[in-house]
Amino acid sequence: MALRGRSLLAAWAILSSCSDGGSFRAGQGSGGGGGSNIGDEGGEAGAVVGGASDGGGGGSSGSSAAGEGGVMMGSGGSPPELGGSAGSAGDSSVVAAGAGGTAVSDPCDPNPCQNGGTCTASDGRAACSCTTRYTGESCQFQRFRGVGTLAGDDLSDLIAVSRDGTTVAGISFPRSGMPYHTFRSVNGEALQYIEPPAGATTTYGCFPTGIDQTGDLVVGGCDNVGFRFTPTNGTEEADQFLSGGIGLNALSADGSTLVGEAFSSLEAFRRTPTDTTLLGKLEPDANAESAALAVNGDGSVVAGVDVSSLGEHAFRWTSQTGMIQLAEMVEWGNHEALDVSTDGNVIVGWARVGSVERAVRWTGTTAPGYLSAETSNARALATNADGSITVGSEQTQAVIWDISGESTVASLLASSSDLAGWTLTQAVDVSDDGKVIVGQGTHDGQREGWVAHLP
Repeated sequence: MALRGRSLLAAWAILSSCSDGGSFRAGQGSGGGGGSNIGDEGGEAGAVVGGASDGGGGGSSGSSAAGEGGVMMGSGGSPPELGGSAGSAGDSSVVAAGAGGTAVSDPCDPNPCQNGGTCTASDGRAACSCTTRYTGESCQFQRFRGVGTLAGDDLSDLIAVSRDGTTVAGISFPRSGMPYHTFRSVNGEALQYIEPPAGATTTYGCFPTGIDQTGDLVVGGCDNVGFRFTPTNGTEEADQFLSGGIGLNALSADGSTLVGEAFSSLEAFRRTPTDTTLLGKLEPDANAESAALAVNGDGSVVAGVDVSSLGEHAFRWTSQTGMIQLAEMVEWGNHEALDVSTDGNVIVGWARVGSVERAVRWTGTTAPGYLSAETSNARALATNADGSITVGSEQTQAVIWDISGESTVASLLASSSDLAGWTLTQAVDVSDDGKVIVGQGTHDGQREGWVAHLP
């Protein structure tokens, strides 16, 4: 699945007013000047996400070697604390054999279940029954939690979750709205501030637009330059590979490919380690522009929007086909592609039907299908590895679409007491396995990013 930045200024426009949605999509990247307006409705630019992935396994369920320590999730917006002690070595879990029998180890001694989980042994294996606040094989994941903020800030949003679900990148900011401070969190640990690169101006601040498969690479932009961050090298100024400035909108999961918009030609681009390609436009309109908004796992499929006097139209690009318009229904007005699955076979986004925006899904070259109801404004913002699970927003509620149909994220977490005081407004990213969803909401009236772990 692609990792979405959605363009920097769009997200800034959203954040500065602290409102949901957004009709402005542009970007501020390396060497960039101001971003550009794209269309009347615009994309779900700067998709805002919340939450940090929780990681860590529990102790060993066996009776010999110790397992790795897990991570005990914090609650509310508080950072989690390391917990989940390792299973002790030795043979303390051996159950005495009867006469003539053989000693049998008890997989529930010591108890491998974290956070108050109950262990049941069956066929020599341990199975954990978790309390309503936790899930996972060892009850290691808190089902729902807010991510809090960096010190000195008041509000937060998440932008993306890594494909393996372990790492998130987002922003923390003051109540006034600026500047934005980029952060990264690994396995649910405390938010790590990502400093701007040397020479960056930060009136608006810095904003992450992409994260790779494991969360080791984060890319984004500040006021005047793009940046890339790795734990080894810290924050570096991104390569200024196109004159006139760029908007970095997405990063492939394997970290090889950047996509976005070149401001000099108002044209979608694709950047690999060996080449930069301008992807063209659907219409030969003097005022037309295109922007790449999403890329699949290995960078071979790009999706986005072309804007001309004919309106906004979703496109798909590969090196074999070039830029082609995605199929549309006769009743559609404007439409955009906002994400592509990791395998490149499914694209999701939205289409305007009369006065309503409906979430839509394209599969291959077949006709698109609707995900949302006829009367509700909705957008599909992200999809998982094979496109079987899609998340987004409908009528200011965070929703998920899967084989069972549509559900609100809150309804899937109803038994968690950690939802108290929360309103979940958007689900904006999802891990490849579909189990980690991140989004935007309010907690006791304050804007805060959140993470949900589904069973």
